This record gives sequence, C-alpha cells and structure tokens, in this order.
Amino acid sequence: MTPKVSIIIPTYNQEKYIEQTILSALNQIYSNLEIIISDDNSIDNTYKKIEYLINKYNNIKYFKNTQNLGRVKNYHKALYEYATGELALNLDGDDYLTDNEYINEAVTLFVQNPDIILVYAKHGVLIDDKQKIIHDKKKHKKKLKNDGNSVFMSFQKGSHIDHLTSLYDRKYAMKIGYYTQDIMSSDWESVLRLIINKKVGFINKEVGIWRKHSNNASKSIQIESIMNNTIFIENAFHSALYNQITSHKKLLKWRKKMLIRMFYNFIIKILYIKPENLSILLKSIKLFDKKIYYKIRFDLKFHILHKFSKNKKIMYLVFKYILKKESFISDLI
Repeated sequence: MTPKVSIIIPTYNQEKYIEQTILSALNQIYSNLEIIISDDNSIDNTYKKIEYLINKYNNIKYFKNTQNLGRVKNYHKALYEYATGELALNLDGDDYLTDNEYINEAVTLFVQNPDIILVYAKHGVLIDDKQKIIHDKKKHKKKLKNDGNSVFMSFQKGSHIDHLTSLYDRKYAMKIGYYTQDIMSSDWESVLRLIINKKVGFINKEVGIWRKHSNNASKSIQIESIMNNTIFIENAFHSALYNQITSHKKLLKWRKKMLIRMFYNFIIKILYIKPENLSILLKSIKLFDKKIYYKIRFDLKFHILHKFSKNKKIMYLVFKYILKKESFISDLI
C-alpha cells in the first residue's frame, strides 16, 4: 500500500523563497506524491520563478486563485479543492523540508499503524534577516506512537505539533472542518481537534525549516487579532469537553494555562515591538476573562518581564539558556 501524498504549498508574493520550497518537496524519495501549489493571486514574479519546474515535472499542479483569499482561506481551498491525496502536508511557500526521507518514513508509520491520524517531527527556525538557523535541540519524550489525548493535554506545558511537518489524513481533516477559523493559530485549532481520541506518530528528528520574518502572521501584534486567536483554545477546549477526553476540572485547568501562555507570548512581543500597546492588551484580557487578567497582572513573572524587557541582552540570554526558546526571541531583538 502506497497512499498518495499531497504536499500543499500555499503561497502569496513569495518569489524569493518559493523555488527552494518546491525543490525540497521534489527531493522527497517517496514516489506517490503530488505537489499542489496554491497561488493566492500573487502580483509578483512567483509564476515566472517556478514556471520551468511546473513544465518539467508532471506531479506539480499549479493553481492561481482569481482573487486574493487570505492565508487561511487559501489553505482551505487547496486542501478541499486542489489536493487529491489520502494524506496531506501543508508546506508554506517560504518554508522547506531538509530531510529527503521524511515523507517516506512518515507514510511507513501510517501504513504500519492504521489508527494513526497524524505524524509529525521536529523543525528548525531560520531567522531570515539574520540568516541564522536555530535547531531544535530539546530532548523530546514522545514515542513513535502516542495517544492523541495525551498529546492534546501536553500543549498546556508548551508542547506543540509543528505545522510544516504534519502529515495527516486528508479526508478526516476535511470531515472535522480543517482550516475553517481565520485566525493566526488556525493550524493549532485544526490539529488539536484532529488528534482527539486518535493516535499520533512522532519522528524524533529535524526534517524542515520554518522561516521567521517580518511578514509572518505569528508576529502580528494587532490587539483584535490577538483576542480573536483565543478561538483556537476555546474550540479545542469545547471539542475535548464534548468528547470527554478527561475530567471537566482538568480541561478547565488546561484552558486556563493555554490562555495564559498565549497571552504571555503576545505580551513579550508587544514589550519589544510596541510597548505602548501593552495597556490596551491588558484591558482586552480583563474584558475577556477577569480571572486570567488578575493571574497575569499580579504574577511575579509579568513584573520581571516588564522590568527586564528594556535590557534586550539579558532577555536574550534568559530565553536562550534558561527557557530554551531562542527562536522565539531572536527575531524580536
């Protein structure tokens, strides 16, 4: 059995990166593979840059939307209308795979374990303006095959599933409504619901690079977008509650920790990029959930971050050597 794999490459005005992304997909040794390029009506030279590849390889399918749909709607259209594989992987047009055997290894895990819904691996982070790659050196405790509910609950401790390495069951993803929420963390909102009551595969090696630059949606600090992003936690929480993956009490604790963790990430970004917006964000958090607001506002960690945010060198050292999150802070300082 060799299931067909769709590597979906959504892109918009990424002529600088798109060739490298496609070549990294072409270099995969797995044979039953289609490469779906979903161009969201780019106005740069994206097509001209990759035209020779489209004409050369039969397994490349290029689609250009007649109007710009936006990031998440383009994800959705590519998955539901353009891709035809049993399995799918979303590789943004500025990211790339580095392990040519990854798809083959991930598919093998699927075939050997029919109850697995998703397989993922580790990725490195390229800070684009510094041309610096930060590799994932964390010691991961995940097994080759894991309980999806346990992986779900581990998100509250900072675990996550890398979007660019996630190979998943396409039909089931569409069944549960993948990429229906137009928010920054649409990928996590989809993934968290996908893995509930399922099995998840993990390949413990770095297989791709996520490019971090000024245009990343994850770097947005617009207050409205930040507050809308709480949807990914709320939807996952209600889905887990409905499916009774654990007690109501434990899921409430998961929700609280997830929201606090998310808000802290944005607080740090605001402190570095636009500190005058901090008070606006805090007011928005208070309106959203007073308990979470007071938990953050009177937390010693908040005051330490606020005090030392002006000393970027110290903050960088803390994130690199203590928190082990160099990739998070590197593009902010």
